[in-house]
Amino acid sequence: MKPLAQLAQELCQLTDAAVNCCKNEDWQKLELYQEQRAVVLQQLRELVEQQPRLDEQTAAEFQEAMLSTRAADQMIQARVKQVRQILLDENSDLLKTRKASRVYQQND
Repeated sequence: MKPLAQLAQELCQLTDAAVNCCKNEDWQKLELYQEQRAVVLQQLRELVEQQPRLDEQTAAEFQEAMLSTRAADQMIQARVKQVRQILLDENSDLLKTRKASRVYQQND
């Protein structure tokens, strides 16, 4: 298993990549990065549970990675929710237009 510092760094890199995908609205790559992040998070969790005590530097690196991940997750969730709502609104508008078009055609 990889050392904690290496896993924390890998998590930060994956998180940065996921944030960039979110900003670029590259949802397929975002999904892949999210899956990779989940694997690394699980490895981190297991490693931390196995170690009885962390030195201060390692604990600080781990905490920084977790805080960064939480902040990025919140940003990603907010953006995905925002885009989802935009798509739902657009779909609703299309349905209304389609319905109005049918009514208009029936009355023609």
